[in-house]
Amino acid sequence: MSEDKKASILQVFSRVYPVDLSIVEISERVGLTHYTTSMYLKILEAEKKIDPTRTVGRAKFYRLNKRNSRRRAT
Repeated sequence: MSEDKKASILQVFSRVYPVDLSIVEISERVGLTHYTTSMYLKILEAEKKIDPTRTVGRAKFYRLNKRNSRRRAT
């Protein structure tokens, strides 16, 4: 099931690329809590599938890493 959630998050990023999204925006699009979304984003960042782009106040923004986007969520 976690693979499905990671794949859903990556799909959101691929649809909006090159726009970056905040944790709140991603969580609303995939239907997960902010906390759960944040955990998956940390995993995807460690896997080099997404990159942090900026911080606005307390909001963190991420963007798809196109160099590694062809690899499937694992």
